[in-house]
Amino acid sequence: AFKLVQFAVTRVLAEAGTLQEAVPQILQTVCENLGWEEGGFWILAEDDRLHCAGMWHASSFDLDGFEAASRDTTFAPGEILPGRVWASGEPLWISEIPDDEHLVRRTIALQHGLSSACGFPLIYEDETLGVIEFLSRQVRPSDEDFIQAMRHISHQVAVFMRRVRAEEQLRESNEALSSLISASPVAITTVNPAGEVLMWNPAAERTFGWTEAEVIGRLLPSVPKEKQEEY
Repeated sequence: AFKLVQFAVTRVLAEAGTLQEAVPQILQTVCENLGWEEGGFWILAEDDRLHCAGMWHASSFDLDGFEAASRDTTFAPGEILPGRVWASGEPLWISEIPDDEHLVRRTIALQHGLSSACGFPLIYEDETLGVIEFLSRQVRPSDEDFIQAMRHISHQVAVFMRRVRAEEQLRESNEALSSLISASPVAITTVNPAGEVLMWNPAAERTFGWTEAEVIGRLLPSVPKEKQEEY
């Protein structure tokens, strides 16, 4: 079962384009196949606190209240299960929630019938990017096979998160550069080795007399005679 879940998560990550797409599918895949009623996903934000990035629960149980309380809360290192996992950088297993004095959400968790919980850090090259947690209505003793499977899955997810972050940063950088080029008063063009135009900014349109639509993908035209003196 663990191998199948790992394969299923790998497929989710391969097909998802954003973290928002991947999170609910990851939580659902693990919960449904390995018997957990609730899953939560926490990411480290710029304020150095963990914020909820998504939750999933089995449709047969009403856990909306627990999820609402979780989404409205952020955690510092050491605070409740996600914060404690973040602080230690190691998996944490709580077999019986009532026995864990540090679990701030204990009261509302018990109201919703949740008994056991576990959490796993999402680490990429020694950087903790977030935490993934699971909760159950059953009292579940620590399961080493599950922990090892989740170590593998957590690493996969962390690699995916880092890749998505890098892609977002590159896209933001390209958008900023594109804005600068568009606003530049200087004609800026780029061509590929074959001489086909790849970029043609508004200043190039004014300088050479051709619009972007007229030249993109075509061989670089010569400058019109009436424009040569201006240029």
